[in-house]
Amino acid sequence: MAVRRPDAVAVAVFAKYPTPGLVKTRLTTDYTADEAARIHRLLVADQLQRLQCLPKRMSTTLWGTNAPSAPFYRDLLLRHPGLKFRLQHGHDLGCRMNFAICTSLRHSSRVILLGSDCAQLEKSHVLALDKALDQHDLALIGAADGGYVAIALKQAQPVLFRHFTWGTDRVLHKTRSVARRQRLRHCVVDTLHDIDVPADLSRFPTILERAGVNKPIGEGSL
Repeated sequence: MAVRRPDAVAVAVFAKYPTPGLVKTRLTTDYTADEAARIHRLLVADQLQRLQCLPKRMSTTLWGTNAPSAPFYRDLLLRHPGLKFRLQHGHDLGCRMNFAICTSLRHSSRVILLGSDCAQLEKSHVLALDKALDQHDLALIGAADGGYVAIALKQAQPVLFRHFTWGTDRVLHKTRSVARRQRLRHCVVDTLHDIDVPADLSRFPTILERAGVNKPIGEGSL
């Protein structure tokens, strides 16, 4: 039986395996599937790098969609010796998030679940979510497009992940509405920009170059 540490915080990072055509598909209006996958690889690697040196009470787990021996995950685990790995489980994003949260709370008193496509999400945001849970049951970092890029909980709340249409501009609003109905004390500690569609990349001009991706023809021309 798992022992639940009262001071432990589980940091769960969701990251699909970078298979072309299965990740960042909304970028493929302007980029090839291979280029979108390379952007995804960079975003995941950058996210884990920014989470270096979290307090010792925080343990980071990469939640993936392929075996940890698959090359991309294997390389990340070698690069970050303290990083743990678990497979996502569930038929939709809500089920997978709920499974990760319930699993994490078996041994930790708090869980902070992050996406891997927000280039603005820093270690300081993780610490802010943790602090917010001192006074709240639920803490979120919203996305400028109406979703959210991080969620933090002290207890499992499956109702927050049921009957959602994920990837829409109503996700954060609906999450807060459900939280109010459940009488959960909740807050949004910040709102950030994530990267879902080609226009989002204009805020992060170095990502394309670092991922080895050319700008679409005509972008930046007079």
